[in-house]
Amino acid sequence: MAVYMIRAGESGPVKIGFSDCIEHRLVKMQADNHEKLIVIRIFDGDLAVEATLHEQFSDLRLRGEWFSFSRLMLADLGFVDIPLPTVDVETNVEEIAATIARNRDVFDIRLFRDQHGLIAKIGRHFNIRPAAVSQWQKIPAKRVPGVARLTGIPMHQLRPDLFTAPEAADV
Repeated sequence: MAVYMIRAGESGPVKIGFSDCIEHRLVKMQADNHEKLIVIRIFDGDLAVEATLHEQFSDLRLRGEWFSFSRLMLADLGFVDIPLPTVDVETNVEEIAATIARNRDVFDIRLFRDQHGLIAKIGRHFNIRPAAVSQWQKIPAKRVPGVARLTGIPMHQLRPDLFTAPEAADV
């Protein structure tokens, strides 16, 4: 569980919210926002931490969970920061896969929603709607080989809970 601060653009307001999956929340928010959204902070916490931050920045509240940006948001707020792998839609698939492999137990396909139409491409390949693909919590086991072929991402990175990395060849 985590509390996030996501900023709209370089000079826009900041949303302080709570989610059990920041990546999914960011993808959803980005689909609804014309500004590029930037995660500026993530804290280990729950609804109580979110409420504390809302109270702390209440004088900056614009509406709901949106606040004017303040440099104080980047200061030590007394909560444990969680590092988030940076995922930019301009980054190539291999770099994103490597970041996810280093930072996640299970690959999350929804991080690729805007990555070169990958969700739509996977949907077409399996003759299923892209909306169904974007709902996958994990890539279904029977779909992993096809997704691996389409993306070039090894099966053990897509589903490390099902596939093991190949042993390095002895030289």
